[in-house]
Amino acid sequence: MFTRYFRKKDPSGEAAETEWIEMSGREYYRFVTAPENRDKHFIDMGDVVLECSEAEYKKFKAEDDHSSYILEQTEGWLTLSLYELGDGDRCSGEELIPDEDEDVCDLAIRNIQRHALQNALQRLSEDEYRMIMLKYHSRFAMSEEKIGELFGLSQSGVNRRLAAIKNSLKKFVIEAEKSSQ
Repeated sequence: MFTRYFRKKDPSGEAAETEWIEMSGREYYRFVTAPENRDKHFIDMGDVVLECSEAEYKKFKAEDDHSSYILEQTEGWLTLSLYELGDGDRCSGEELIPDEDEDVCDLAIRNIQRHALQNALQRLSEDEYRMIMLKYHSRFAMSEEKIGELFGLSQSGVNRRLAAIKNSLKKFVIEAEKSSQ
């Protein structure tokens, strides 16, 4: 692969009017190793290397480091697609993955509790359900202040509303558990 190197003709000029000077690999090396150019920054995009500001370089480096970190974290992991169940019971599919070490009695109790919670969640209004998910679901996990902005409420208003919703859920779950016994 052939790499192309570019430096700015006038580093202090406007970004929209930047003129570029293409350099060979040797010219690039001499340019970056010259003492007067030690505060110059370049972004290496594989086949193109561009001069940039320090802020642009830091932003690019942070994003590149983040991408590398994400790739490292996914090594050895297999991604499975768990489709939402089609009957509208608002579950994520995680309950379909079995735990080999789990006791059958514990599993049965958790299964009853899960069904009771699913039924309780279905009894909530759309706004109540959305608010609970935004606060407690790991994918969303918003602060009460952010939820308040979405619903036009203060943080304390959201706090009171969440407490009321949790009390309703508790009541619904107890009713469901009693009816299944």
